[in-house]
Amino acid sequence: MKKNIIEVNNLYKEYYQYKVFKKGKLLTKALNNISFKVKEGDFFGLLGQNGAGKTTLLKLLTTNLQKTAGSIHIDGINIEENIRKVKPNISWMFGVDYEGYGWSSIERNLKLAAYYLGMKQNQAEKRIKELLEYFGLYHKRKLDVWRMSAGMQAKYSLAAAMLKKPKILFLDEPLLGLDVPAKETLRNFLVELNKEGTTIVYTDHQLQEMEKVCNNLIIIEQGNKMYDGSLDNLKQQYRDAQVLELTCQSPTINKILLSLTKKVKTVTDYEIIDSNEGIHQVKVYTTIDSKKALLPVGNYLKRNKVIIETLNAGLLSLEDVFKKFLKKNNHHKTKKQLQGFHKTKEQPLQRHTTYLKHKHHDVREAACQLLHQKKQQQVERVLRNMSKMSKPMQISSLNVIGNTRNIGLLQRIKKHLQTRDKDIQVHLTIAQAKIGDTGTTTKLLHYLLTEKTTQLLLTHLPHFHKNVLNILSKLLHKLNKHNLKYLIYQIEKNKHTQALYNALDIKYKEQRNRKTHMKQTKLIIHGKVR
Repeated sequence: MKKNIIEVNNLYKEYYQYKVFKKGKLLTKALNNISFKVKEGDFFGLLGQNGAGKTTLLKLLTTNLQKTAGSIHIDGINIEENIRKVKPNISWMFGVDYEGYGWSSIERNLKLAAYYLGMKQNQAEKRIKELLEYFGLYHKRKLDVWRMSAGMQAKYSLAAAMLKKPKILFLDEPLLGLDVPAKETLRNFLVELNKEGTTIVYTDHQLQEMEKVCNNLIIIEQGNKMYDGSLDNLKQQYRDAQVLELTCQSPTINKILLSLTKKVKTVTDYEIIDSNEGIHQVKVYTTIDSKKALLPVGNYLKRNKVIIETLNAGLLSLEDVFKKFLKKNNHHKTKKQLQGFHKTKEQPLQRHTTYLKHKHHDVREAACQLLHQKKQQQVERVLRNMSKMSKPMQISSLNVIGNTRNIGLLQRIKKHLQTRDKDIQVHLTIAQAKIGDTGTTTKLLHYLLTEKTTQLLLTHLPHFHKNVLNILSKLLHKLNKHNLKYLIYQIEKNKHTQALYNALDIKYKEQRNRKTHMKQTKLIIHGKVR
């Protein structure tokens, strides 16, 4: 039986954020009582949404960050008590993070890295040759680093991480930014390394990538452990359904699908994925083999005059399981149904009006969004009341007001908002940007360049008013190289990358300048090159 090579017990990580405009500091719990074990030779995954605490956990495991409480043992050694014994056995790669000197060759940069690791010259040269051959870089060893493609740079970074033959390799989103062939190549190298005995601890924001390589995993959400076990058990334990993927046309698709969940016992739920010009992309979840569910579901939809373009059977992906696992309460199910009616622009049901009084802010927000045109005065009264309630209710009211571009209502409720609260300030600025307040652009740029708020801003950015986006894109032209690279990195992480580039009128590409022998980032805004 394989031993536990990593043991984490009751791990806490807390830190203080100092308030800018108010004296004092705010305690943030990045990790809250995390415990898990990793077997020797495992390919282990850390799964969680952005900001869940994955990178913080990796930094603690790699001795790059100090814990608040708890214990971490690597290969039986407490990392705080004997860090010098731990470090030779571990290595890490945070993204494609090792650049070295761009004007020097791959081989020389690896020799420099080996020198920093304290390796002897003969040992280093032998190991570098092995790695260059293993990763298919030996014939490119004299190539300057700045000339490498993204795929080559990923292999080069991994080679640098493997110089000291670590027992454990920690990887934080190593496939980020690579094209499909490069991802496939690097993934195959990782699988081979694992088969050769290297224990790998791996994070990736693309869940389908994790599904291809990991055996066991933990799920972290807001610093708390949600699941610890095998990937197969996760899919079996929390999959109360298999899935049918449906493309169809119907003016009353939501009502028919609601009826389907009641009339066909094997159907447990549905989700409107997208709706465009009357064509709906739908997932239908069933408790039986999805192939056996094709006929009863298809027949029911046809009887109700749904035009079916495609109907396919499939299994839930890890991403489906992850969504269902994190959002398994009734509030989410109700919110999802209301959003389905809104996406398809279908007339709401009479009972949907009662959700305007719902206790949960997400449900009330979805109901206001759905009913704001049909019951405008009633919805405005609800939104005014929400602005005097709890912080989540205030944020939900701002989301609706921004989406409906109700400038008058926003002016009336501002006096009730907790504007000293930073989260309220951010959502107020987002609502003003959607309405068209061009005076918010400086704040928006600040929030875009602040790590805690970047992804929130990028989520809402395509819905900002055109005038706001025009000024914002001009401000981007004045960014320094560091901030520009940070923003592009965050945009590339977002699943709506192209929509964000289009919204900001940006064309982005990396070019190699042969005259200056440097890699340049080109940002084209309104015809200007940065």
